[in-house]
Amino acid sequence: MKSILLILALWFCALPAWADLDATVVRQLAADDSDDKIAAIQKLGADGSREALPVLKALANDELYVAGNLIFIMHGDKAVNAVTGADIVPAPEHSESIIINNRIRAELTNAIASLRLLNPDRDVRLAAARELQTDTGIEMAPILAKALARETDAQIKALLKLALAQANLEEAQRILDKFTTDFREHGMRELEETFRKEVPSDQCFDFVISVGMAQGKPQVEIESVMEFARFDKKPIAQFTCDTRR
Repeated sequence: MKSILLILALWFCALPAWADLDATVVRQLAADDSDDKIAAIQKLGADGSREALPVLKALANDELYVAGNLIFIMHGDKAVNAVTGADIVPAPEHSESIIINNRIRAELTNAIASLRLLNPDRDVRLAAARELQTDTGIEMAPILAKALARETDAQIKALLKLALAQANLEEAQRILDKFTTDFREHGMRELEETFRKEVPSDQCFDFVISVGMAQGKPQVEIESVMEFARFDKKPIAQFTCDTRR
C-alpha cells in the first residue's frame, strides 16, 4: 500500500501545473468595445502567467473564438478552453472568431513580448530578446525596462540593454525627423522673412543650421554627450544671401 501511494504521489508531482486564468478577464477579450478588449489584454500581460501567452497569441492569429460565455482556442480541428486549457470535445458547432483592429494588435504585440521576456524558461526569454534587436519602438521601452530589472542571465541582460537603447534612440530620431520637416517648411520661411526686414543687404551673411544626436548615459558627463552630438551633426537647412534676391 505504501508503494502504491508513493508512486501516485510521484506521478502527480510530475504533472505540469496549470493555473486557470481569470474567466471574467478572458471573456472580456470578446467585448464589443476596443477599450474593454485592450484592458483585458493589459491585465493578462501584466499577470505574467504562462497560460496567458497561448491565449493572446491565438487572439493575434485570429484563432480565438467565442460561443456564448465560452472562449476557446481553435488549432485546426482541436478546440481548447482558453481559461482552463482543457480540450473541448466536440468543438462548439456555433461560434464566432473574435475580431480585432490594428490598435488592439499593437497592444497584443506588447503584451506578448512582455510575457515572453518574463517567461521562466530561459530559452523563451533569450529568443524574445534576440527578436527585439531590430525594429524596436519606444512603446516597448517600459516592458524592456521591467524585464531588464528582473533578468539575472548575463547574455539576456546584454541583449535587453541593446534593445532598450535602440527603442529610445528610434523615438529620438522620429522627434528629430519631425522637427527637421517642420523647420524646413515653417521655421526657415520665418527666418528668411526676418532677415529681409531686419538685416541690411550689405551685412547679409550665409549660414547653415545643423543638428546632432547622441545617446546619454548616467555615468557620462553631459558635456561629453554634447560633444558626440556635435561630432555627428548634419545640416538640415541653409540660408544664403542669394535667397534675399
